[in-house]
Amino acid sequence: DGCELDYLPYAQPSLVKHPTPTKEDFYRFKEKYEREGFQPSPRVLEIQKEARTMVQLGYKDTHVIPTPVGGPITTAQLMTGSSEFLTYLSEDPDYAKEVTELALDIVKNVCRMMFEAGIDVCNILDPFNSTDILPPDTYREFGLPYRKRLFAYITEIGGIGFTHTCTFTQPIWRDIAENGCLNFNGDMYPGMDHAKRAIGGQISLMGTLSPFSTLMHGSTTDVANETKKLAAEVGYNGGFVCMPGCDIDWTIPDENLKAMIDTCASIKYPMDIQALGDLSKVYLPGHPNHVGKRAPSTAGDVDVAEAKTGHKPRTPQEEVNEKLVEAIMEYDGDKAIEWVNKGLERGMSAQDIVFDGLSLGMKVVGDMYERNERFVTDMLKAAKTMDKAMPILTPLLEASGGGAGPTGTVIVGLVRGNTQDIGKNLVCLMLKANGFKVIDLGKNV
Repeated sequence: DGCELDYLPYAQPSLVKHPTPTKEDFYRFKEKYEREGFQPSPRVLEIQKEARTMVQLGYKDTHVIPTPVGGPITTAQLMTGSSEFLTYLSEDPDYAKEVTELALDIVKNVCRMMFEAGIDVCNILDPFNSTDILPPDTYREFGLPYRKRLFAYITEIGGIGFTHTCTFTQPIWRDIAENGCLNFNGDMYPGMDHAKRAIGGQISLMGTLSPFSTLMHGSTTDVANETKKLAAEVGYNGGFVCMPGCDIDWTIPDENLKAMIDTCASIKYPMDIQALGDLSKVYLPGHPNHVGKRAPSTAGDVDVAEAKTGHKPRTPQEEVNEKLVEAIMEYDGDKAIEWVNKGLERGMSAQDIVFDGLSLGMKVVGDMYERNERFVTDMLKAAKTMDKAMPILTPLLEASGGGAGPTGTVIVGLVRGNTQDIGKNLVCLMLKANGFKVIDLGKNV
C-alpha cells in the first residue's frame, strides 16, 4: 500500500505510483494504517536484514554503519505527489499537516527498525525542506516541527540522527543546527565555508565536494585540490566529514572517488594547512569562481531588467504589459484576466500579450528564483496565475494560424529512474509561456 517503486540496476529507485494521490486515497490509507499499525514493506525488511548481517560480520567494530531514511515532509510529498503537496501547503494547510503527521509516524517506525538492527546513524533525507523549494517561513511551519519531533524520538530510543537537505539552505541553517540532529549534510549553497562560520560551532558538517562539476567532470587533481580546500576552510578544527554534497552518478570515474578517499586519508590532525599547498585558486562549490557556478539565465536581458526596476509606461500597450508583469509577480489571477482583456480592447494581439506581458512576468519570477529571491512555490503560483488568463488567449493564438502558430513542438517526460516532477512541470509551463506546443508524457517514461 506504499509508494510503488521500480528498482533499476544503475539509477535511484523510480517512483511509479503515489499511494495517496487524492484525499479519498489518503483517508482510506490512514484508516487502514490506524487499524493495522505500521506494516514494513519487503524492501524495508530486506534493508533491516542487511544491517543485521553487517553487524554480525563485525563491521561495527571498525566502521560507522549508517542508513538513509526519508524525512517527514519529503515522505509526505511522495505520498501525494510533489506538485499536489505544494498546492496543499498554500490552499489546504491543515490537510498538508495531516499527511505529514502520518508520514512522521511511518518514518519513526522505519528508524526504530534500523536501530533495532544495530545501525549507528539514521541520516534523514529531507530535500523537500530546501529553501529552493520552500520559503523559510513555510519550512518553519510545515517542516521544522516534524523534524524536531523525529530527532527527539531518535534520541529517546538511543539512536543518532543526521539530516540531509540539498541545494540552497542558508536561510534555515540556524534552524537546522537547533533541530536536534548531530550532523547536517548537503550542498550548503552559497558555500560550506559560510556554513562553517554560521553554525560550525553548534553542529558537525558533512559534504560538499561538487558531485557533478568536480567528481564527474574534473580530474583527479581537481578532486584532490577541492578536498584539500574543504579541509583547510571547513575541517581545520574538526567537526567535518568530507563527501559529495548530494547524490553521485553511477558513471563517476573510479579514479576520482579514489582521489577523494586517498586525499582525505592523507590529511592528519593537527592539520598543517601550509603542507596542503597553494589553494588560493581553488574555490568551493557555491563560490562565484567555482567551475560549476553559472550566471542567471536572464543575464543581459534588458526587458527583464526593466521589468524588475519598473518605469513609467509610455504607451497604452506598455501599461498593459507592465500590469501583466505585476499580476504574475503578485500571483493575482483576476488582475491578469482584467489586463488581458484591456490589452485586447486596445488592439494588442494575443501574441504580444503573451510574450511581452505574461511571459515576461514569468521570466522575471524565474530570474528572482535563480537569484534565491523567490522559491519553487512562487514559480508554481506565478504559472497558475498565467494559466488563468490563457483560456482567453489560446483560441486567439490558434485562430491566428500561419507564422503566429507554435514556436515548435516539445515532447517532455521524466525518464525511467527519475522520481521528481516539479522541475518537469515548471519546464512545461515555461515552454508554453514561450509559445511552444508541449506534449507531456508524465513520469517514469
